[in-house]
Amino acid sequence: TIRDYGARISNFLSTQRRAANGYRKVYIHINDIDRPSLQRLIEVLKEKAKLLYIVDHMDKTREMF
Repeated sequence: TIRDYGARISNFLSTQRRAANGYRKVYIHINDIDRPSLQRLIEVLKEKAKLLYIVDHMDKTREMF
């Protein structure tokens, strides 16, 4: 899904720490995505998984869900 929006995954971490039993938390660091594609990707990911937050290092912002 992430590649469909022109992004590149540069780092991926998954953990069961602080996750409900039977679930995992996944942290994905992506690069090479333009702003309009990022907004569309966020909406698609919201349909597929529970997003907790997104950190934008270029704008130095964090969006909590």
